[in-house]
Amino acid sequence: MTPEQIDAWGEELAEVTGGLAHLFARPEPAEVFADLIEGLLDGLPKKNGWTMSARAGHAGPERIQKFLNAASWDDAALVGAVRDYALARLGDEAAVMVVEDTQSIKKGDKSVGAAFQHCGTTGDVRNCQVMVMLTYAAGAGHTFLDRRLYLPQSWAGDVERREEAGVPAEVGFLTKPRLAALMLADALAAQVPFSWFAADSGYGRDPHLRAYLHAAAIRYVLGVPVDLPLSGVAGKPDLGAPPIARAGDLLHYAISRDRWERRSCGEGTKGQRLYDWTVFEVELAEQAPADGYVHRLLIRRSTKKKHLAGGRFDYDYAYLPGPRADAHPGPGDHPRRRSALADRGRQQGIEAAGGAGGLPGAQVEAVAPLHRLLPARPRLPRRRARRPRHTGARASGDRRRESGGKRPHTGGKDRTGPSRSR
Repeated sequence: MTPEQIDAWGEELAEVTGGLAHLFARPEPAEVFADLIEGLLDGLPKKNGWTMSARAGHAGPERIQKFLNAASWDDAALVGAVRDYALARLGDEAAVMVVEDTQSIKKGDKSVGAAFQHCGTTGDVRNCQVMVMLTYAAGAGHTFLDRRLYLPQSWAGDVERREEAGVPAEVGFLTKPRLAALMLADALAAQVPFSWFAADSGYGRDPHLRAYLHAAAIRYVLGVPVDLPLSGVAGKPDLGAPPIARAGDLLHYAISRDRWERRSCGEGTKGQRLYDWTVFEVELAEQAPADGYVHRLLIRRSTKKKHLAGGRFDYDYAYLPGPRADAHPGPGDHPRRRSALADRGRQQGIEAAGGAGGLPGAQVEAVAPLHRLLPARPRLPRRRARRPRHTGARASGDRRRESGGKRPHTGGKDRTGPSRSR
């Protein structure tokens, strides 16, 4: 976003930030908050405490650092305020709630939660922080609704590191799917309107998350691994047919049946991202559907010859109300349409994260500034046919592809946490 665009949007921006002044006990933090929002929106080459302070006319970064580290304000209340603002403009009963994690690569071991773990940004194991994000994807646009820092077991059991980083005593180790369930429960308690839940195979393979969704009767489309255990397809199996014990076993039937439907997963950098889809009604091992619901396995096949030659297929697991597999859902109720909408929200939303709160390579070392940066970052709704209202870059590829492309890592340092030697 350019300074000219911010100026043109100044009246509405002032209304938004001014409407959140009640979150702060004094006027000074409210002023710094407004400066921080404008700095995060501005197209600065590097966004850190120094550059945003200089833009706001501060003598140094101390005011922004104090605001994030020590000022008395409730980041949970800000999350709720941002959620209400977004839903007033994007709220849609047909929306999709999307969970995905985003990573910030680190060089030291002081940043809270930083550990050697899988990094989706690079596709390998890196020293990084991981934040689980909840995105709201609707027909009119998308926005972040909530976030949870993933605290690895190496951190959860280290009392000294926890105290140094300010990790609350009640915060322990929770898996990423469990964090996703907590955020979804908060959204349900806030009566957020949505129709589907979607996540990739890192979450789809977790039986406890699926059990939570079943208990709450929430429709979902989840990516799943090829070894997802199945007890077979619905109905009587064909004599002499290969046994079906896992998701990958259905590929034989998909190819021999040859009933594929070509649909788009949305607009990409090179046009429509077209895939061929087929669907089977299945029975999931040791996890029966709720009354009136069925399990379906969607198989997605690339339409590109080089991918077909490599035998590349993706699997999505859909849990939704009847009808049976031989009937067709309504126009707005198709799992493939929901999956495509979730894809768009995941790609655009997670790429818009841009590291910790939109500060590339930010050295956010303590819990308080990290949890405060993300709700403070302007994740205002992006609407079609209107000027974009945040600086998030559009995704360049589908992260659910097995050979997904890498995002470039942008360096830069930001002392928004307590200063410590690295």
